[in-house]
Amino acid sequence: MMTHREKWIKSSLVELLNNGCKYTPVGDKIVLTLRHNSSEAPAKTIIATSNSADISGT
Repeated sequence: MMTHREKWIKSSLVELLNNGCKYTPVGDKIVLTLRHNSSEAPAKTIIATSNSADISGT
C-alpha cells in the first residue's frame, strides 16, 4: 500500500508528464529533472519538466 506522500509524488509526476506531452510539439524531447538537497533544513526535492524549446532558449 502506498503512503499519502507516495501517492502525491506519483500523481504530481503523472501530471507533469501529461502536461509535457500535451504542450510539447511532436518530435521534441521532454526532460524530467529531479534534484534533492538534503544538506538544507528541511531537505528539499525539486521535480521539473522542460522541452527542447525550454532547453535551447528558443
